[in-house]
Amino acid sequence: MNDAGIGGVESFLANFRALEDELAAGPQWLVDRRRAALDRFAKLGLPTTKHEDWRFTNLRGLAGTGLGVAPRPSVDIAREAIHGAPFADLGCPRAVIVDGHFVRELSSVEDEIDGVRVMGFAEAVEAGVDIVEAQLGKHAAIESDAFNALNTAFARDGLVVHAPDGVAAERPIHILSVTTTGGAPVATHGRYLIVAGTSSQVTVVETHVSTAAGPYLTNPVTEIVAGANAHVDHYRVQAETADGYHIGSVHTWQDRDSVTSTQTLSVGGRMARNGAVVTLGGTAGEANLNGLYLVGDGEHVDNHTTLVHAAEKCSSREVYKGVLDGDARAVFHGRIVVEQDAQETDSYQTNNNLLLSDAARVNTKPQLEIYADQVKCSHGATIGQMDDDSVFYLRSRGIDRQAAEGMLIFAFVSEVLDGVRVDALREPLEDRLFAWLPQGDVVREALR
Repeated sequence: MNDAGIGGVESFLANFRALEDELAAGPQWLVDRRRAALDRFAKLGLPTTKHEDWRFTNLRGLAGTGLGVAPRPSVDIAREAIHGAPFADLGCPRAVIVDGHFVRELSSVEDEIDGVRVMGFAEAVEAGVDIVEAQLGKHAAIESDAFNALNTAFARDGLVVHAPDGVAAERPIHILSVTTTGGAPVATHGRYLIVAGTSSQVTVVETHVSTAAGPYLTNPVTEIVAGANAHVDHYRVQAETADGYHIGSVHTWQDRDSVTSTQTLSVGGRMARNGAVVTLGGTAGEANLNGLYLVGDGEHVDNHTTLVHAAEKCSSREVYKGVLDGDARAVFHGRIVVEQDAQETDSYQTNNNLLLSDAARVNTKPQLEIYADQVKCSHGATIGQMDDDSVFYLRSRGIDRQAAEGMLIFAFVSEVLDGVRVDALREPLEDRLFAWLPQGDVVREALR
Protein backbone atom coordinates (compact mmCIF):
# COMPACT_ATOMS: atom_id res chain seq x y z
CA MET A 1 0.00 0.00 0.00
CA ASN A 2 2.74 2.47 0.93
CA ASP A 3 6.39 2.57 1.96
CA ALA A 4 5.55 3.28 5.60
CA GLY A 5 4.35 -0.31 5.82
CA ILE A 6 0.91 -1.87 5.75
CA GLY A 7 1.50 -3.15 9.28
CA GLY A 8 1.15 0.38 10.61
CA VAL A 9 -2.36 0.69 9.16
CA GLU A 10 -3.44 -2.80 10.17
CA SER A 11 -2.38 -2.27 13.79
CA PHE A 12 -4.64 0.79 14.04
CA LEU A 13 -7.54 -1.12 12.49
CA ALA A 14 -7.00 -3.91 15.03
CA ASN A 15 -6.97 -1.33 17.83
CA PHE A 16 -10.31 0.03 16.63
CA ARG A 17 -11.82 -3.44 16.67
CA ALA A 18 -10.58 -3.89 20.24
CA LEU A 19 -12.34 -0.65 21.24
CA GLU A 20 -15.42 -1.15 19.10
CA ASP A 21 -17.85 -1.71 21.97
CA GLU A 22 -16.71 1.46 23.73
CA LEU A 23 -16.62 3.57 20.56
CA ALA A 24 -20.09 2.34 19.54
CA ALA A 25 -21.62 3.37 22.86
CA GLY A 26 -21.94 7.07 22.01
CA PRO A 27 -24.69 8.92 20.14
CA GLN A 28 -25.35 7.73 16.61
CA TRP A 29 -24.00 10.87 14.96
CA LEU A 30 -20.63 10.30 16.65
CA VAL A 31 -20.60 6.57 15.88
CA ASP A 32 -21.23 7.39 12.22
CA ARG A 33 -18.44 9.98 12.10
CA ARG A 34 -16.01 7.60 13.77
CA ARG A 35 -16.79 4.83 11.31
CA ALA A 36 -16.50 7.19 8.32
CA ALA A 37 -13.16 8.46 9.63
CA LEU A 38 -11.82 4.94 10.11
CA ASP A 39 -12.89 3.97 6.60
CA ARG A 40 -11.16 7.06 5.25
CA PHE A 41 -7.97 6.28 7.18
CA ALA A 42 -7.97 2.72 5.83
CA LYS A 43 -8.16 4.10 2.28
CA LEU A 44 -5.54 6.81 2.79
CA GLY A 45 -3.03 4.71 4.71
CA LEU A 46 -0.10 6.24 6.50
CA PRO A 47 1.50 9.01 4.40
CA THR A 48 4.86 8.31 2.84
CA THR A 49 7.67 10.31 1.31
CA LYS A 50 5.93 9.81 -2.04
CA HIS A 51 3.28 12.27 -0.82
CA GLU A 52 4.38 15.82 -1.59
CA ASP A 53 3.38 17.11 1.86
CA TRP A 54 5.45 14.36 3.51
CA ARG A 55 8.37 14.39 1.12
CA PHE A 56 10.95 15.20 3.79
CA THR A 57 9.36 13.39 6.76
CA ASN A 58 9.57 9.59 6.85
CA LEU A 59 7.20 7.67 9.14
CA ARG A 60 8.81 4.27 8.64
CA GLY A 61 9.99 4.19 12.26
CA LEU A 62 6.51 4.99 13.56
CA ALA A 63 4.83 2.37 11.39
CA GLY A 64 6.98 -0.35 12.90
CA THR A 65 6.44 0.43 16.59
CA GLY A 66 3.27 -1.65 17.06
CA LEU A 67 1.37 1.08 18.90
CA GLY A 68 -1.36 -0.13 21.23
CA VAL A 69 -4.38 1.53 22.80
CA ALA A 70 -3.75 3.70 25.85
CA PRO A 71 -6.03 2.52 28.68
CA ARG A 72 -7.87 4.95 30.91
CA PRO A 73 -5.40 5.67 33.74
CA SER A 74 -6.23 5.40 37.41
CA VAL A 75 -6.16 8.62 39.40
CA ASP A 76 -2.99 7.46 41.18
CA ILE A 77 -1.20 6.75 37.89
CA ALA A 78 -2.37 10.08 36.50
CA ARG A 79 -1.19 11.91 39.62
CA GLU A 80 2.24 10.31 39.32
CA ALA A 81 2.40 11.20 35.62
CA ILE A 82 1.83 14.91 36.14
CA HIS A 83 4.11 15.18 39.17
CA GLY A 84 7.12 17.15 38.00
CA ALA A 85 6.04 17.10 34.34
CA PRO A 86 7.32 20.02 32.24
CA PHE A 87 4.94 22.98 32.05
CA ALA A 88 2.71 21.27 34.63
CA ASP A 89 1.79 24.33 36.68
CA LEU A 90 1.14 27.64 34.95
CA GLY A 91 -0.81 29.10 37.85
CA CYS A 92 -4.13 29.17 36.00
CA PRO A 93 -7.14 26.84 35.72
CA ARG A 94 -5.82 23.51 34.45
CA ALA A 95 -7.45 20.57 32.69
CA VAL A 96 -5.39 17.40 33.07
CA ILE A 97 -5.42 14.95 30.17
CA VAL A 98 -3.49 11.70 30.74
CA ASP A 99 -3.14 9.27 27.84
CA GLY A 100 -5.95 11.09 26.04
CA HIS A 101 -8.39 10.93 28.98
CA PHE A 102 -9.67 13.93 30.95
CA VAL A 103 -8.93 13.43 34.66
CA ARG A 104 -11.38 15.68 36.49
CA GLU A 105 -10.09 14.66 39.93
CA LEU A 106 -6.71 16.26 39.18
CA SER A 107 -8.02 19.23 37.21
CA SER A 108 -8.61 22.68 38.63
CA VAL A 109 -11.07 23.72 35.94
CA GLU A 110 -14.69 24.11 36.93
CA ASP A 111 -17.69 23.85 34.66
CA GLU A 112 -17.45 27.62 34.25
CA ILE A 113 -14.35 29.85 34.37
CA ASP A 114 -14.86 33.61 34.11
CA GLY A 115 -18.08 32.82 32.24
CA VAL A 116 -16.37 30.32 29.90
CA ARG A 117 -17.83 26.81 29.92
CA VAL A 118 -15.30 23.99 30.22
CA MET A 119 -16.08 20.27 30.00
CA GLY A 120 -14.29 17.06 29.20
CA PHE A 121 -14.95 15.97 25.62
CA ALA A 122 -16.57 12.70 26.73
CA GLU A 123 -18.65 14.60 29.31
CA ALA A 124 -19.85 17.04 26.66
CA VAL A 125 -20.82 14.22 24.30
CA GLU A 126 -22.72 12.40 27.05
CA ALA A 127 -24.50 15.62 28.05
CA GLY A 128 -25.53 16.27 24.45
CA VAL A 129 -23.82 19.67 24.21
CA ASP A 130 -25.00 21.09 20.89
CA ILE A 131 -21.75 22.72 19.78
CA VAL A 132 -19.92 19.39 19.81
CA GLU A 133 -22.17 17.80 17.22
CA ALA A 134 -22.30 21.05 15.24
CA GLN A 135 -18.54 21.66 15.11
CA LEU A 136 -16.71 18.34 15.53
CA GLY A 137 -14.93 17.55 12.28
CA LYS A 138 -16.34 20.58 10.50
CA HIS A 139 -12.93 22.22 10.19
CA ALA A 140 -10.46 19.33 10.65
CA ALA A 141 -11.11 17.60 7.36
CA ILE A 142 -10.52 13.87 7.04
CA GLU A 143 -10.66 13.62 3.23
CA SER A 144 -6.92 14.04 2.67
CA ASP A 145 -5.41 13.91 6.16
CA ALA A 146 -4.85 10.42 7.56
CA PHE A 147 -4.04 11.66 11.06
CA ASN A 148 -7.14 13.84 11.28
CA ALA A 149 -9.10 10.75 10.28
CA LEU A 150 -7.26 8.63 12.83
CA ASN A 151 -8.00 11.10 15.61
CA THR A 152 -11.66 11.42 14.66
CA ALA A 153 -12.02 7.64 14.71
CA PHE A 154 -10.22 7.07 18.01
CA ALA A 155 -10.79 10.23 20.10
CA ARG A 156 -12.45 9.18 23.33
CA ASP A 157 -11.80 12.29 25.38
CA GLY A 158 -10.22 15.72 25.45
CA LEU A 159 -11.71 19.11 26.29
CA VAL A 160 -14.45 21.46 25.11
CA VAL A 161 -14.08 25.19 25.78
CA HIS A 162 -17.02 27.47 24.98
CA ALA A 163 -16.95 31.24 25.47
CA PRO A 164 -20.56 32.46 25.03
CA ASP A 165 -21.36 35.75 23.28
CA GLY A 166 -19.89 38.77 25.06
CA VAL A 167 -17.84 36.80 27.60
CA ALA A 168 -14.22 37.88 28.12
CA ALA A 169 -12.19 35.42 30.20
CA GLU A 170 -9.56 37.07 32.37
CA ARG A 171 -7.51 33.92 32.98
CA PRO A 172 -5.96 31.51 30.48
CA ILE A 173 -7.21 27.93 30.45
CA HIS A 174 -4.40 25.39 30.54
CA ILE A 175 -4.71 21.96 28.93
CA LEU A 176 -1.94 19.73 30.31
CA SER A 177 -1.68 16.60 28.17
CA VAL A 178 0.67 13.89 29.44
CA THR A 179 1.43 10.64 27.64
CA THR A 180 2.65 7.57 29.53
CA THR A 181 3.43 4.13 28.11
CA GLY A 182 2.74 1.75 30.98
CA GLY A 183 5.58 -0.38 29.63
CA ALA A 184 4.35 -0.64 26.03
CA PRO A 185 4.17 1.78 23.06
CA VAL A 186 0.79 3.50 22.82
CA ALA A 187 -1.01 6.07 20.69
CA THR A 188 -3.19 8.80 22.17
CA HIS A 189 -5.74 10.89 20.30
CA GLY A 190 -6.93 13.84 22.38
CA ARG A 191 -9.65 15.99 20.81
CA TYR A 192 -10.04 19.67 21.66
CA LEU A 193 -12.78 22.07 20.63
CA ILE A 194 -12.64 25.82 21.32
CA VAL A 195 -15.68 27.89 20.36
CA ALA A 196 -15.67 31.65 20.94
CA GLY A 197 -19.01 33.39 20.50
CA THR A 198 -19.65 36.89 19.16
CA SER A 199 -17.50 39.56 20.87
CA SER A 200 -15.99 37.02 23.28
CA GLN A 201 -12.39 36.60 24.35
CA VAL A 202 -10.53 33.48 25.50
CA THR A 203 -6.95 32.24 25.86
CA VAL A 204 -6.11 28.53 25.80
CA VAL A 205 -2.69 26.97 26.38
CA GLU A 206 -2.05 23.37 25.32
CA THR A 207 1.10 21.68 26.62
CA HIS A 208 1.92 18.19 25.35
CA VAL A 209 4.54 16.38 27.43
CA SER A 210 5.40 12.81 28.39
CA THR A 211 6.86 10.58 31.08
CA ALA A 212 7.29 7.69 28.64
CA ALA A 213 10.57 5.79 28.47
CA GLY A 214 10.00 4.33 24.99
CA PRO A 215 8.29 5.14 21.69
CA TYR A 216 4.74 6.49 21.56
CA LEU A 217 2.50 8.65 19.38
CA THR A 218 0.63 11.74 20.49
CA ASN A 219 -1.96 12.67 17.84
CA PRO A 220 -4.00 15.65 19.09
CA VAL A 221 -6.45 17.62 16.96
CA THR A 222 -7.79 21.05 17.95
CA GLU A 223 -10.63 22.89 16.23
CA ILE A 224 -11.13 26.61 16.92
CA VAL A 225 -14.19 28.62 15.90
CA ALA A 226 -13.92 32.39 16.35
CA GLY A 227 -17.26 34.18 16.05
CA ALA A 228 -17.78 37.74 14.85
CA ASN A 229 -15.50 40.18 16.69
CA ALA A 230 -14.11 37.38 18.89
CA HIS A 231 -10.51 37.25 20.13
CA VAL A 232 -8.82 33.87 20.59
CA ASP A 233 -5.23 33.36 21.71
CA HIS A 234 -4.07 29.77 21.40
CA TYR A 235 -0.70 28.30 22.36
CA ARG A 236 0.46 24.76 21.69
CA VAL A 237 3.70 23.61 23.31
CA GLN A 238 5.15 20.29 22.19
CA ALA A 239 7.83 19.00 24.58
CA GLU A 240 7.89 15.26 24.00
CA THR A 241 10.63 12.85 25.08
CA ALA A 242 13.54 11.64 22.95
CA ASP A 243 11.55 8.63 21.65
CA GLY A 244 8.24 10.42 21.19
CA TYR A 245 6.34 11.06 17.95
CA HIS A 246 4.01 14.05 17.95
CA ILE A 247 1.67 14.56 14.99
CA GLY A 248 -0.81 17.28 15.85
CA SER A 249 -2.88 19.92 14.10
CA VAL A 250 -4.91 23.05 14.82
CA HIS A 251 -7.79 24.07 12.54
CA THR A 252 -9.26 27.56 12.89
CA TRP A 253 -12.26 29.20 11.26
CA GLN A 254 -12.85 32.94 11.69
CA ASP A 255 -15.94 35.09 11.23
CA ARG A 256 -15.93 38.83 10.48
CA ASP A 257 -13.75 41.20 12.55
CA SER A 258 -12.33 38.32 14.59
CA VAL A 259 -8.70 38.16 15.71
CA THR A 260 -6.81 34.94 16.40
CA SER A 261 -3.26 34.19 17.42
CA THR A 262 -1.84 30.68 17.17
CA GLN A 263 1.62 29.98 18.59
CA THR A 264 3.27 26.61 17.96
CA LEU A 265 6.33 25.93 20.11
CA SER A 266 8.36 22.74 19.57
CA VAL A 267 11.06 22.04 22.15
CA GLY A 268 11.47 18.25 22.22
CA GLY A 269 10.72 14.88 20.65
CA ARG A 270 12.15 12.40 18.17
CA MET A 271 9.77 13.58 15.47
CA ALA A 272 7.16 16.33 15.50
CA ARG A 273 4.74 17.28 12.77
CA ASN A 274 2.75 20.44 13.51
CA GLY A 275 -0.14 21.42 11.28
CA ALA A 276 -1.91 24.78 11.42
CA VAL A 277 -4.82 25.62 9.12
CA VAL A 278 -6.62 28.97 9.36
CA THR A 279 -9.58 30.05 7.24
CA LEU A 280 -10.52 33.73 7.29
CA GLY A 281 -14.17 33.30 6.40
CA GLY A 282 -15.54 36.71 7.38
CA THR A 283 -14.71 40.26 6.32
CA ALA A 284 -11.90 42.14 8.10
CA GLY A 285 -10.60 39.21 10.12
CA GLU A 286 -7.04 39.04 11.40
CA ALA A 287 -4.92 35.91 11.85
CA ASN A 288 -1.49 35.61 13.44
CA LEU A 289 0.58 32.43 13.16
CA ASN A 290 3.88 32.18 15.01
CA GLY A 291 6.17 29.23 15.52
CA LEU A 292 9.42 28.40 17.26
CA TYR A 293 11.31 25.13 16.99
CA LEU A 294 14.49 24.15 18.82
CA VAL A 295 15.79 20.99 17.19
CA GLY A 296 18.67 19.01 18.65
CA ASP A 297 20.78 16.09 17.51
CA GLY A 298 18.65 13.21 16.22
CA GLU A 299 15.41 15.23 16.21
CA HIS A 300 13.08 16.13 13.35
CA VAL A 301 10.44 18.90 13.29
CA ASP A 302 8.04 19.47 10.41
CA ASN A 303 5.76 22.54 10.34
CA HIS A 304 2.98 22.73 7.76
CA THR A 305 0.73 25.79 7.69
CA THR A 306 -2.15 26.84 5.45
CA LEU A 307 -3.75 30.29 5.61
CA VAL A 308 -6.86 30.68 3.48
CA HIS A 309 -8.12 34.21 2.80
CA ALA A 310 -11.72 33.54 1.81
CA ALA A 311 -13.17 37.01 2.53
CA GLU A 312 -12.20 40.57 1.72
CA LYS A 313 -10.19 43.04 3.82
CA CYS A 314 -8.52 40.39 5.98
CA SER A 315 -4.93 40.40 7.20
CA SER A 316 -2.53 37.69 8.28
CA ARG A 317 0.98 37.62 9.69
CA GLU A 318 3.07 34.48 9.95
CA VAL A 319 6.53 34.22 11.53
CA TYR A 320 8.27 30.86 12.08
CA LYS A 321 11.80 30.60 13.43
CA GLY A 322 13.97 27.55 14.01
CA VAL A 323 17.34 26.80 15.59
CA LEU A 324 19.02 23.50 14.69
CA ASP A 325 22.04 21.75 16.17
CA GLY A 326 23.85 18.46 15.55
CA ASP A 327 22.29 16.43 12.74
CA ALA A 328 18.84 17.94 13.36
CA ARG A 329 16.30 18.12 10.55
CA ALA A 330 13.50 20.63 10.04
CA VAL A 331 10.83 21.19 7.43
CA PHE A 332 8.67 24.26 6.87
CA HIS A 333 5.92 24.43 4.28
CA GLY A 334 3.80 27.56 4.57
CA ARG A 335 0.96 28.03 2.11
CA ILE A 336 -1.13 31.19 1.74
CA VAL A 337 -4.21 31.02 -0.47
CA VAL A 338 -6.01 34.21 -1.48
CA GLU A 339 -9.34 33.33 -3.05
CA GLN A 340 -10.97 35.35 -5.82
CA ASP A 341 -13.39 37.21 -3.54
CA ALA A 342 -10.70 38.07 -0.98
CA GLN A 343 -9.90 41.54 -2.30
CA GLU A 344 -7.80 43.96 -0.23
CA THR A 345 -5.95 41.12 1.46
CA ASP A 346 -2.81 41.97 3.43
CA SER A 347 -0.65 38.93 4.13
CA TYR A 348 2.93 38.46 5.30
CA GLN A 349 4.89 35.26 5.84
CA THR A 350 8.49 34.51 6.77
CA ASN A 351 10.50 31.48 7.87
CA ASN A 352 13.99 32.01 9.30
CA ASN A 353 16.39 29.25 10.29
CA LEU A 354 19.67 29.32 12.19
CA LEU A 355 22.00 26.33 11.78
CA LEU A 356 24.52 25.72 14.55
CA SER A 357 26.29 22.82 12.84
CA ASP A 358 27.29 21.78 9.34
CA ALA A 359 25.26 18.56 9.69
CA ALA A 360 21.91 20.28 10.36
CA ARG A 361 19.48 20.53 7.44
CA VAL A 362 16.31 22.52 6.69
CA ASN A 363 13.86 22.20 3.81
CA THR A 364 11.70 25.31 3.55
CA LYS A 365 8.94 26.14 1.08
CA PRO A 366 6.96 29.37 1.46
CA GLN A 367 4.12 29.38 -1.05
CA LEU A 368 1.58 31.92 -2.33
CA GLU A 369 -1.54 31.16 -4.38
CA ILE A 370 -3.29 34.39 -5.33
CA TYR A 371 -6.57 34.50 -7.25
CA ALA A 372 -7.54 38.11 -6.40
CA ASP A 373 -6.01 41.22 -7.94
CA GLN A 374 -6.16 43.80 -5.11
CA VAL A 375 -3.78 42.29 -2.59
CA LYS A 376 -0.62 43.02 -0.65
CA CYS A 377 1.25 39.78 -0.07
CA SER A 378 4.85 38.88 0.66
CA HIS A 379 6.75 35.81 1.74
CA GLY A 380 10.30 34.68 2.23
CA ALA A 381 12.66 32.26 3.91
CA THR A 382 16.25 32.30 5.14
CA ILE A 383 18.70 29.59 6.19
CA GLY A 384 21.98 30.71 7.69
CA GLN A 385 24.66 30.20 10.28
CA MET A 386 25.98 32.35 13.09
CA ASP A 387 27.13 35.79 11.94
CA ASP A 388 30.87 35.95 12.59
CA ASP A 389 30.90 39.76 12.72
CA SER A 390 28.28 39.80 15.48
CA VAL A 391 30.16 37.14 17.42
CA PHE A 392 33.39 39.11 17.03
CA TYR A 393 31.70 42.30 18.27
CA LEU A 394 30.49 40.60 21.46
CA ARG A 395 33.85 38.91 22.03
CA SER A 396 35.54 42.29 21.73
CA ARG A 397 33.40 43.31 24.71
CA GLY A 398 34.89 40.55 26.84
CA ILE A 399 32.23 37.86 26.24
CA ASP A 400 33.52 34.38 25.40
CA ARG A 401 32.48 32.72 22.16
CA GLN A 402 29.87 30.28 23.52
CA ALA A 403 28.14 32.95 25.57
CA ALA A 404 28.21 35.33 22.60
CA GLU A 405 26.59 32.70 20.39
CA GLY A 406 23.98 32.03 23.06
CA MET A 407 23.08 35.72 23.25
CA LEU A 408 22.70 35.89 19.47
CA ILE A 409 20.47 32.80 19.45
CA PHE A 410 18.28 34.34 22.14
CA ALA A 411 18.01 37.56 20.14
CA PHE A 412 17.10 35.54 17.04
CA VAL A 413 14.14 33.77 18.69
CA SER A 414 12.97 36.74 20.78
CA GLU A 415 10.52 37.92 18.11
CA VAL A 416 8.49 34.75 18.64
CA LEU A 417 8.96 34.55 22.41
CA ASP A 418 7.82 38.16 22.78
CA GLY A 419 4.54 37.12 21.20
CA VAL A 420 3.83 34.76 24.12
CA ARG A 421 1.58 37.00 26.18
CA VAL A 422 1.03 34.51 29.00
CA ASP A 423 3.87 35.29 31.43
CA ALA A 424 3.50 31.97 33.26
CA LEU A 425 4.13 30.18 29.94
CA ARG A 426 6.88 32.42 28.61
CA GLU A 427 9.01 31.95 31.74
CA PRO A 428 9.32 28.12 31.50
CA LEU A 429 9.82 28.45 27.75
CA GLU A 430 12.74 30.79 28.40
CA ASP A 431 14.05 28.35 31.01
CA ARG A 432 13.93 25.61 28.39
CA LEU A 433 15.74 27.82 25.91
CA PHE A 434 18.47 28.80 28.37
CA ALA A 435 18.99 25.12 29.25
CA TRP A 436 19.36 24.41 25.52
CA LEU A 437 21.76 27.28 24.82
CA PRO A 438 25.53 27.04 25.18
CA GLN A 439 26.38 28.64 28.53
CA GLY A 440 22.71 29.40 29.05
CA ASP A 441 23.20 30.51 32.67
CA VAL A 442 25.75 33.08 31.56
CA VAL A 443 23.42 34.29 28.81
CA ARG A 444 20.52 34.59 31.24
CA GLU A 445 22.61 36.65 33.65
CA ALA A 446 23.91 38.90 30.87
CA LEU A 447 20.38 39.63 29.64
CA ARG A 448 19.00 40.65 33.04
